[in-house]
Amino acid sequence: MTEVTFTRAKFSHRVFAFFFDFILMAILSLFLITATRDILQNVPYYKNAIKAINDTQEASHLYDKKDGVLVMLYDYYEIEDEEKDYDLYYPKLDEALKAFYQEEAFFPDHDGLDLYNKQKIETGYFIYTDDTKTDTSPKDGVSTSILYKTLASLMKNEAVNYFPRYPGYIEAVNTINYSFVFIILFLPILISFLIFEFIIPLCLRRGRKTLGKLVFKLGVVDARGLSPSFVRFLARTTLFFFFEIILSVLTFFIPLIVSSSMFTFSKANQSFHDYVAGTYVIDCSSNQIFMNEEEYKEKKQQAKDFVLTSDKVDLK
Repeated sequence: MTEVTFTRAKFSHRVFAFFFDFILMAILSLFLITATRDILQNVPYYKNAIKAINDTQEASHLYDKKDGVLVMLYDYYEIEDEEKDYDLYYPKLDEALKAFYQEEAFFPDHDGLDLYNKQKIETGYFIYTDDTKTDTSPKDGVSTSILYKTLASLMKNEAVNYFPRYPGYIEAVNTINYSFVFIILFLPILISFLIFEFIIPLCLRRGRKTLGKLVFKLGVVDARGLSPSFVRFLARTTLFFFFEIILSVLTFFIPLIVSSSMFTFSKANQSFHDYVAGTYVIDCSSNQIFMNEEEYKEKKQQAKDFVLTSDKVDLK
């Protein structure tokens, strides 16, 4: 057993070291996210998914290009002179919605127009023009600004619900969503974490130091006061990533709050991953962290065999 005594790391130093590493990871993650997104936009499967979504939007008659990007018509029209512009653009929204609800790709049973008329009636601003219920007209006294905003709401909240009926739309949306979550977000964050929390401490083996711990002279030791073995360090890093980062994102940061509370209030100031892995963060500014017991015994023997041959030092 070793007889090395370490000083408990100061709370402020641990916090500063954590944020130092976090900022570095955040910078690298943002760079990798931007680069990954730019690369992915040129990958065939991703480009095909974007094209499928654009094809759906164009087929719906509800979009037009603004500065080269497809936008819904209620955002496409620029309302400056309200009375005049609402009078002009309200019929255009109505025309576009009628075209959408009559599009066979979205409504193969040809019941779209009846559905649209029913949706308009349910807003309370329209009435059927005759007993056949094949067409509607605005109620008397309803302003065109109200009619415009009503149709814009139908377009935004009702019409888009039928987009999944268009061939290939669901597959394209899933492709975009999965790519965004796992390739554009998760992969860069994982790479950044591995570099700063795993690879660098693997290189700085004595105390498994991150750059933040190196700057603030902190280290990690096991219960014997030795630098953690690879297996113990791997367990500690895995717990930190999956429990305190990934699981926290999925559960409103509850695991991170629990771990922070353990770190703040526990006697040994151990966070959850340190507690489970049996490791401690210590101040190593005054003491050397030994890699193993053999190194410790060797250094202890060297100190024991050291003989002072002169008690006089001549400073020139």
